[in-house]
Amino acid sequence: MFREVARPLGLDKGEGLHQLRHTFVSVLIQLNLNAKQIQEWLGHESILETMDRYGHLFPNSLNQASQLLDSHVVLALQNKAEARMLA
Repeated sequence: MFREVARPLGLDKGEGLHQLRHTFVSVLIQLNLNAKQIQEWLGHESILETMDRYGHLFPNSLNQASQLLDSHVVLALQNKAEARMLA
């Protein structure tokens, strides 16, 4: 049944549900969906299985975490400096 619908839509032989599954996951990752939620939707038993397969699609996660931590530290230092000025 899938092939009957897929061929007129332009999907070639070999392009099927498995590729659509990978595309679905790739889009979810681009939308910054939580990796744990993706794991549950895919039915993977562990987050390691999900990350082993799709972890390379999270290229900015370490950079983003670093930026968030930097921002937090800068804000904390600014608040501390302001508190000193008011004291």
